Amino acid sequence: MKTFVLEIFEKDQKNPAKERLFGKTQFLMRDALRKGNTGRISLFILDEKNNYKGKFEISNCSCRRFYTFFDLHLRNQLNIVPIIGIDFSLANLTFDGTRPLIHTLKPGE
Repeated sequence: MKTFVLEIFEKDQKNPAKERLFGKTQFLMRDALRKGNTGRISLFILDEKNNYKGKFEISNCSCRRFYTFFDLHLRNQLNIVPIIGIDFSLANLTFDGTRPLIHTLKPGE
């Protein structure tokens, strides 16, 4: 099971680079997906000496799988064949220069 640990740090007002641990809590992802989708999960925030500091609630928790290009290529044996086409037709030419097209017969353009 995957256990997630949430650590909450607070920054010093005078020195923002200085941080100290406010408290932490932990939960199982299985519980968050089972109960957090329809209701709320209350987690207690404890400091280093296990003193109660507050409560943290999780709701609307869901999980989706995202596939990358390499997943498609390696697992599903996806084969990609590049096809390159070159258009030499006269429909892409412009003689007056009013329309910005890809091809032109004017020298220097």
